[in-house]
This record gives sequence, structure tokens and C-alpha cells, in this order.
Amino acid sequence: MCDSVSVLLVDADVEFAAEAAGYVERRYDRITVETATTAAEGVTQLEQGTFDCVVADCVTGTNDAFDFLEAVRDRDPDRPFIVVAEQDPETVAAESISRGATDYLQKRSGTGQFDLLANRVLNAVERYRAKRAERRLGELTEHTDKILSIFDADWTELQFVNSAYADIWGRSLERLHDDPTDFVNGVHPDDRERVEEAMAALSSGDPVDLECRVNEDEAYGRWVRIRGKPIVEGNEVVRVAGFATEITDQKRQERELRDAKLQLEAAIDAGTVGTWEWDVREDRFVAGPAFAETFGVDPAAAQEGVSLERFVSSIHANDRDRVESAIQAAIDACESYEQEYRVHNAAGELRWVLARGHVECDEDGAAIRFPGALMDITEKKRAEHELQRHEAFLEESTDIVTVVDAAGTIEYHSPSVDEILGYDSTDVTGTNAFELAHPDDRGELVEAFGDLLGVSGASERAEARFRTADGEWRWLEVHGTNQLANPAVDGIVVNSRDITERKRQERERKALIEFLQRLYDLTTDVDRSLEEKISRLLELGCERLDLPYGFLSRIERREADEPGGTQTIVQAHGTHDRLQPGESGPLSRTYCRETIDSDDLLATADVAADHRYTGEAYEQFELGCYVGGQVRVEDELYGTLCFAADEPREEEFSTGDRMIVRLMNRWVSYELERHRTTAELERTNERLERTNERLESFASVVSHDLRNPLNVASGHLELARTNQDSDHLAEADAALDRIETLVDDLLTLARQGDSAVEPEPVSLPDLVDDCWRSVETGNAALHVETDRTISADRTRLQQLLENLVRNAIDHGGEGVTVTIADVDGGFALEDDGPGIPPEERDRVFEPGYTTDPDGTGLGLRIVEEVVDDHDWSIDVADGNDGGTRFDVTGVDVLESADDEGNHGKKPADDEGDHATESIDDGDGARSVERRQSGADESD
Repeated sequence: MCDSVSVLLVDADVEFAAEAAGYVERRYDRITVETATTAAEGVTQLEQGTFDCVVADCVTGTNDAFDFLEAVRDRDPDRPFIVVAEQDPETVAAESISRGATDYLQKRSGTGQFDLLANRVLNAVERYRAKRAERRLGELTEHTDKILSIFDADWTELQFVNSAYADIWGRSLERLHDDPTDFVNGVHPDDRERVEEAMAALSSGDPVDLECRVNEDEAYGRWVRIRGKPIVEGNEVVRVAGFATEITDQKRQERELRDAKLQLEAAIDAGTVGTWEWDVREDRFVAGPAFAETFGVDPAAAQEGVSLERFVSSIHANDRDRVESAIQAAIDACESYEQEYRVHNAAGELRWVLARGHVECDEDGAAIRFPGALMDITEKKRAEHELQRHEAFLEESTDIVTVVDAAGTIEYHSPSVDEILGYDSTDVTGTNAFELAHPDDRGELVEAFGDLLGVSGASERAEARFRTADGEWRWLEVHGTNQLANPAVDGIVVNSRDITERKRQERERKALIEFLQRLYDLTTDVDRSLEEKISRLLELGCERLDLPYGFLSRIERREADEPGGTQTIVQAHGTHDRLQPGESGPLSRTYCRETIDSDDLLATADVAADHRYTGEAYEQFELGCYVGGQVRVEDELYGTLCFAADEPREEEFSTGDRMIVRLMNRWVSYELERHRTTAELERTNERLERTNERLESFASVVSHDLRNPLNVASGHLELARTNQDSDHLAEADAALDRIETLVDDLLTLARQGDSAVEPEPVSLPDLVDDCWRSVETGNAALHVETDRTISADRTRLQQLLENLVRNAIDHGGEGVTVTIADVDGGFALEDDGPGIPPEERDRVFEPGYTTDPDGTGLGLRIVEEVVDDHDWSIDVADGNDGGTRFDVTGVDVLESADDEGNHGKKPADDEGDHATESIDDGDGARSVERRQSGADESD
């Protein structure tokens, strides 16, 4: 509703103007009227004063009213202008509207025309003011990046949403209008259930506040905070309003905010429905057809006249009592009447109307006549409702919306200025915005503001500190847009967001990065000793945490059944006399006693208020705050790394502070462990060198000091057998052979560690032939079923093959067959002898293990040494024909001969001692059988 309304009435008919002005001012106390008799006089009065509405006669003195209308429109295109005329009403009305007049009214006799004129004026002014407020609010909200939305209670109708939705959600407004719940499809699948629960809560009348991820096209990389509020009329939820704010600014700090537009769907288009005349004494209510249809009354009956109750019965039940009371009050007081209410029209629609009238009484004060006019204000009420909702959005917004003039003077502040800066909006309205900015930031703001003034619609962004009502400073990100050319705003619109926390986090991150760089430089400094690094680490930690004391302690705990223990300071920074290197004391009287019993870091900003710390610890060290954690070496407690101060801290230790102490604790643990490991490795290397020296000495003794007496004994034995042979001499000869074999095996084992593996391509068939000729094979047979070339140390591989062949012959018995074949990733040596029992196979590679009374038990040990030195694997299994199979795998196989090739040698008789037969079985494999020359086949 308007408050006061000023009207300029321009009419050459002085008598009509005076009568109209007097009547309207008497009947409508909110209307004031000034008059002029000519258009020129009217222009002068408009220049000197402010009028809400202009009423002009069609002919105003010597000037045409339409020329006057044009002059008024040049100054204000929207100001209400009502034309009145006596002649040719249809022609004048049509031309008036076409030339931009707001309304037309025909002059008639009687005071009823003045009531109608007053109604037309009030309605036009209210529409003008509502539209101006609507445009201004629309411009204010146009530059917000928040999502504003309104749905009906059951989510089947979208009543309003601004364009920011499409940008943030990544989904079109058209799709949302078609399906109001489509926004759920733009929410991350993991968050949709919570959003749907929030929708149900809103429909039930509960407000909601939640965060979720949105925008499928951007892999749901945007986070929004949604605050919803139910709109209740009576006891029923009729709509739900949503307010969504994007909260990913810290990840997209340089992104330009897109202007969002708020579109008000309803336009105010109120018009006069008609007038009524009520004979109070006879209760005869007469109204025109449009009036009757608005109330759902038969137009013909209304033209003849019906009772007032017939019209009142169509008023909405919730408004009826109020309207009847207002009618009765106007009758009792013989005064004007004005009411807004809802009625059901002939089509069953609910419409808002504004009824204005006045009661005429007789000399005794009894009501006799009650005329009036009815206006349909449905669209106006919708517009007002939208304005209220948008104002509610501004009140709920966490951003400050400000309008300043070209000089920087604040004309408007949204309510959030109180929450962020602590000012009531009226406290700062009229002051200069730059006076609130920090002096160090003011220059940049003024420069950005100057850039805005030169270009209509231009936008600028800046960050600056602003003083709060308490005298503190908060960082705001300000985004200003030049709307000086927009008559609805006529200023600079500034959207300000509180980024104080973001700035604090940026400073914290920067300081943390600088500290980590210094820590990295320290830990990688190879020229510093461990003690120097720890000393510097304690100094850096004290500096970063702003604490005077830092120390590394060694904790010695007693056995489980002996309570207590001691703490000894290993290294320290600061001047505390009890926290110096070498200082030691009972563990029970230290702060570290609680630290070593905690699984995590222990930190307290006020030791005196912390129940975990005993009075003994405070009496001993008198520390006010403390943070520390365990130092563990090889998963065993070493001690603690801690930082402290004499006085309590005002704030608790931050997450960053704790992270830094944990990092330093882990680094110290690692360095101490590495230092210990290095020392142990050095001691191990020294012991290994001494062992190798003793082993070499042993090999020398075996090779020279033991072999020489064996050679002498063998010589004497040979001479003795020349003179006389006996079984005793044969046993002695066998014993000497066994000793020599044992010496050879021991030398092989002793010297293998000194022999590095030097791989080269080795043909398995060729090497097997060489090995077969190097071993006493007796009546044994050899089958070579491989043509592979492998990468191996030839000498070491020959040792392996000879020992495996010898082992097969020694344990296989007369006529054993030895087969060399391919396996995946290597080769196998198999015999058809008696085999090795499964329970004995895990022991065959143990030094000294043998089932042969004459064996040394070292042959297979040598085989395992060769396999290990090559990084191969060897497994023992049953042979295909019984016997034993040794699989050597992990071998680097280089190539195999083609089907026509033959890697094997065909050796001739070996000095007449052996006969060799080579048989090609057609697929590249060979079978070689060796027998002693001259042996009796029947044996």
C-alpha cells in the first residue's frame, strides 16, 4: 500500500479543478492535489516539485494536453499520467493511450467521478511504485552468483529460478521447467539420497541446510551449499524456496562470476473492474457485468440489484469476516472504505481485488448510500509476493549487496552487512565506502572504482580489508558493476564476499610451504652430521610453532614388573635449565610420560587445565603448553620429540602445527634408524672381511698344507702296491681317494664366494658332452633331449652339471640312465635310479648330507651354491621312470637350434677307454651311451 500520494491536476476549468481537488483531499486523506491552469504552468510546477501522478484535461489552456504529456514523458517515461476530457470519449481515450497516457477518464457530473478519479490515481501510483521497486530489486539480484529457486510444495511446478542454475548445475533451464525435479539428475549419485531426503523435509515444513556435488559435465567437480525454506500460508506448506551457493571458490579463485538474472514472471496489470452502488436502506446492491462476473453473480441480476450478502458470499472464507467488519465500520462512522481480499469469480478462479468506496449518510448520521469502485489486483499481489520472496533471499544471502553512487557514497546495504561486518545497514548508509577500507588497500579499490565509472555495464573485481564495527579487519572479495545508466538502480552495484578464512588459509599454506622447503634443505644436507641436523630441526620447529623450547629425549622404561623409568635429554633448543642435553630424571615426573602412552601426537594449549598432566610434571618443568610425539626406531620406542613454552597458548595447536610435529618426529625416527642400520652394516662388513680372510687362509691350508702330505702318501702307497698288493693297501688307496675328493669339494665351496658370475652364451648339449667325459660314468647312459643355448657362467655351470651327473651315477647303481631335458624356463637332469624319499628331499642340499658311505655330502651343496649365484631355482622331484629329477628354472634361455641343427658333438673314442655311440632319434634329441672299453656285456 502507498503512504502519501501527490497529484498535479492541470485543467483550464478552474472551478472543476478546485472542486475535484477539494473533494479528493477530503475523502482520501493520503492524497494531496496541486492545480495548474495551463500546460506551461504544469511544466514549471513539475520542475520545482515532485509529483507521483499527473492529471490533465484534454485541452489545457492554449496548449494541447498531448504536448504536455510528451513533455512529461521526456522527463520520466513511467510516471502515471491520466487524461480527462468531456468530448468524444472514444477518440480521446484511444489517442491518449497510444501517446503513452496511463489511463483515461471522462468528465461527468456528480462526485462519483471524483471517487473514480481517486481510485485510478491510487492504483496507477501503486503500480508505478511496485514496478520501480521490482526493477530495482531485480537489478540488485541480477549480479549475484547464487541460485534462487521457488517450487510448489509437491515439486511438480517450478515457479522461479535464476540463470545461475544453468552455469553451476550444468543443466538447462528449459529442462528444469519441463521437469522440476531434473536438478536431482545433476547431483552426484552418492549425494542424491540426501538431496531427496531434504526435498521431503521441505515439503513437510522443515528447513534444510546441506552440501552436495553437482554438474555432471564437469565430473561433479562443483560443490554447492543448499539452504531451503518452506513457505507456509495458514498451516499448509504452499511453496519451498531454495538458496544455493557455490563453495568451490578456493579451487577456482580466478574464475569470473557470471551475472545471474532474476526474472519476475508476473507483470502488474491491474485495471478497474467496475463500480458499484449500494442502497443501504433497501439493501439493493447494483453492479455492472464485469463486477458481477468477478463475484460469480448473474450479470442480469446484478444490473437489477441484489442483496449485499449475495456478493459477500463469494469472498474467500479467510477474508470474509474482515471485509464484513470493515463495511460495518465504514457505515457506523460514515467514512471511506478500502479493503483488499480474495474472491471466487464465475470461472471458479481465485482473484485478488481492491475495493474502495465511501458511505453517504443523512442528517441523522444514518447510512443511505454506499458507492465505490473495484480493482483487480491479482497480478499486483503476485508481484508483491515475488518482491517479498526476493527480499527474503537477500536477507538470507551470506554476501553483502551494496549500491554506491558515483562518489562512492553508500545508498543501500543488504542485511548481511550486520552478520559479516557487524553494522546495521542504517549505520553505514550515507557514508563513503572507501572510508571502511584498510589504508593499504584503499588505493587499489579507488583505482578499480575509477575504471568502472568510465564504461556503462563494466565490471571490476578486487580484494581488500574492511573495518568491522568492533574495529577488526576482515578480507572481502568485491565485485562491482556500473549500473549508473540504469534508472532503476542509478549506482554501482557491489557484491562482496567474506574471504577472511580463505586468506588465512593462504597465509598458512604459504608459511607451511616455506617451512617444508627449509626442512627439506636441512634433511638433504650431506655436509651436516646427525647431531647438527637434529639441532637445526629443533630450532626450525621452535621458530615455526612460536615456542621457545624444543628437545629430543631418550626414554628408558623398566621391565613390566618394575614401575617407573627415566627420561634423558639428548638434544635441546632453548634456555630452560631442566631441558638441556644430559639432564635426566624420573619418567613419572615428566610430560613425556603421557606422550609415550598415547597412540597419537599429544598437544595441549593449557597444561594447567588439562587433566592428563600431573602436578609433579608441572612442579618439575613449569610448562604452560606442550606438543610432542613418540620417536620410534625399528618399531621400538626410542624417546620423544617435543616443543613447549612457559605460558599457555591463546589458541589450540592447529592441524598444520600438529602435522609439522608429526613430520619432524618421523624424520628423526628415520634418521636414527638409518644411523643405527649404517653402523650395524659397517660392523657386519668388518666381520665379513675377517671371515673371508680366515676362509682364504683355510683354503690355502687345505690346498697346500693338506694336499702335499696326501700326494706323498699316495706316492708311497703306489710304491708299496708295486712290491706287494693286498686288500689293506686297496682300502688305504680308497681312503686317500675319499680324502682327495673331500679336499676338492671343500676348496670348491670355499672359493665359490670369491668367484663372480660372468654370464655368457653356453650350449647345453656341448657342455653336457664335456661334463660326461669329465666324470667316471661306468656303464651309465646319457640322453640329451635339449638343444638350448642359455646365459650362464660356463665354469660354474659345468660344476653344477658334473656334480649332478656324479650324484646320479653314485646313487643310481649299475646301468643308470641320465637324461638332460627342457623344462619351462630352464632344464632338468633326471635319472632312473632308486630316487630320494620325499621326506629326505628338503635335506639333500645340506652340507654333509649323503646316503653314500663314501660320499662327502658336499656335491649337492655346491650345486645349490651355483644355482643361488645365478639367481636360479632348483627343485627335487620324482623322475618319469622312478629315480630323481632336478629342475633348474629361472634360467635366461637365449635360443634353440632348428629342427635340422645339431649342437651336440660326436666325440671319438676317448683314448681307447670308452666307446661312444650317438643316436639321432629324428626330433633333434640325442641318446649317448658310454661303456668301459673291453667290458663284458654280460656283466
